Amino acid sequence: MSKLPLCSSAEVIRVLSRNGFIRARAKGGSHQAYKKQESARQRTVIVIEGRKEIGRKTLERIIDRAGKSEDEFLTVLRS
Repeated sequence: MSKLPLCSSAEVIRVLSRNGFIRARAKGGSHQAYKKQESARQRTVIVIEGRKEIGRKTLERIIDRAGKSEDEFLTVLRS
């Protein structure tokens, strides 16, 4: 079972921002892209803005695309 809490899109965006992601562009409608340049690779994460809760499976995918572990995500979320 996942130890991830239910998070709002604002909380997820805050964690991404603290990890060096910047808003890249509007994907369309309520979806926003956030990117981070890492040495030879660029990571792009899509987040639905304005959600009170993002499902745990969706959150797992966002964390994976960001190249972070659940523990790293939770540490930044709680700080």
